[in-house]
Amino acid sequence: MEKPVTLPHFDTLPSPQEIVQITHWLQQAGLHELELKNSQGLHLRLVAGRGSQPANPPPNVQTTEAAEPATTPVTTPYFGHLLLQDPATQKAFAPVGHTVREGESVAILGLGSITVAVHAPCAGVVSNIIAQEGELVGYGRTIMSIKPA
Repeated sequence: MEKPVTLPHFDTLPSPQEIVQITHWLQQAGLHELELKNSQGLHLRLVAGRGSQPANPPPNVQTTEAAEPATTPVTTPYFGHLLLQDPATQKAFAPVGHTVREGESVAILGLGSITVAVHAPCAGVVSNIIAQEGELVGYGRTIMSIKPA
């Protein structure tokens, strides 16, 4: 059995706009519920719409941008703050023009103490970086594109 992910403690409730964004990301990920608790008794339970269609994104939530037709989009497997550089070395993971292998880490998503690698879906050359370093991105967001080898 897989060990559940432990999220960092939170001190305050997210803002209403952050709750709308998180709920939208849950729907995009095919999830319907998220429950968070902290040691001070703060409890947040989000339940995304259970209809067959996800709700439309709120107007100020960025949606997935289309990549060039001859490229493959690199999308985020989770939501969090995007790191395009290795925090330890400050070296870019995959700058434009860099050749990547399928499965190679091209970015990291950070959310509190949790980090999740973003992997190249195919071998090729990074042709475009769409998202910005440190940007809060949602699940399934296109952050760069790769021209397949």
